[in-house]
Amino acid sequence: MSKKSVYEIRILVFVITNLIFQLASAQKKELIFENEDLHSVIIALEQNSDLVFNYEPYLLKEHFYTGSVDLQLPQESITDILYNSPLSYERDAQTILIYLPDRLSYRACGTLRDATSQEPLIAANIIVDNTTVGVQTDGEGYFDMTYEGFKNEQISISYIGYKTRSISLQALPIDACPYYTLAIDDAFWDQEIVVTDYILDGITQGAEYSGYKLDYEQLSKYHSNVEHDILKTAQLLPGIHSLDESATNLQIRGGSPDQNLILWEGMTLYHSGHLFGMISAINPFSVNEVSIFKNAYDPSYDNRVGGIIDISLTDSIATATHGSIGTTLTEAHFNLELPIVSDKLSILLGGRHSISSFYDSPPLQSYGTKVFQYSKIDDQAEEVEAGFVNADQSLGFDDWNAKILYQPSKRISIK
Repeated sequence: MSKKSVYEIRILVFVITNLIFQLASAQKKELIFENEDLHSVIIALEQNSDLVFNYEPYLLKEHFYTGSVDLQLPQESITDILYNSPLSYERDAQTILIYLPDRLSYRACGTLRDATSQEPLIAANIIVDNTTVGVQTDGEGYFDMTYEGFKNEQISISYIGYKTRSISLQALPIDACPYYTLAIDDAFWDQEIVVTDYILDGITQGAEYSGYKLDYEQLSKYHSNVEHDILKTAQLLPGIHSLDESATNLQIRGGSPDQNLILWEGMTLYHSGHLFGMISAINPFSVNEVSIFKNAYDPSYDNRVGGIIDISLTDSIATATHGSIGTTLTEAHFNLELPIVSDKLSILLGGRHSISSFYDSPPLQSYGTKVFQYSKIDDQAEEVEAGFVNADQSLGFDDWNAKILYQPSKRISIK
């Protein structure tokens, strides 16, 4: 082999070796991670760069990173690596300290609109994920809230029928309240909405006139959060609420309280409340069934603009003696089902009386404060001392009911 050939071979080997070295170097210019915990990411970065890290390993293992790191500019990647974690860092030359900072105060504000129509979305929910901190938009779609937390925590903006939007605290604009939009969730509207169950057992929706039936015995027996009050329990249903947090001042589907029809055993109940309407004048421990109609109802109820609440006792003749006695923090009550003639005649008795005469309970005090608004007559006034005015004011009430059921034959029933 000639000297020229040997020289050419050496040149070729050098070129190939240099090319392999450059390719190997190029492969090491970038590190790629897929859902890797931050501890492993920092170790890999430390091994492939001249950076030195100082940190507590347990802090990093709780968080993960997906992405790439440019080894030519490793310091520029630290912010991206820690972005989705609460961790922060400080740099001194080639040494980087990673630590968990104190919580910071963040302000989230803005106006929420429909992405298509630009109409404001009223009563939309803005809440910090995994917390109970949140607000709702007002009549103009505006919201404003502050929260102390870590930079990686998320705020969710949601509205029924729209796609939920998430924003990181660190992405919130400073000293600005921008416009936010929500897009309609097509998957939500493309499917039929069917109500299959209710949160509380004892509430069913009837097939006729979309009325609701409340099995009050089941409601009060199995749900401790249900107050023993018929008209307050009715406010659990959508579209029914009280204007002043009382039991009787009900708005049903936009109608005014005086447009509603309240029936007790088929009779119109004109005075439906005790204690100036704070408690309904209906013994809930005697009630068998409550039917509520909010917008459409049988013509037998007459033509009404508002809603209907039809309350009834049992129509079944008692086969054995049943009774109960008890008390709440506002009243004492009793109920009795007494058979007189087997399978033909029975009587139902019930009653309530307030306990204010011997115990001024906290609920009664609260009702008194709300009703009288601290306007009680001063017992030191001259008129009181002279005996012309009685300064003692107390809230008391009672109600009694009785029902006789008589069925002389299968075709005849008298109540």
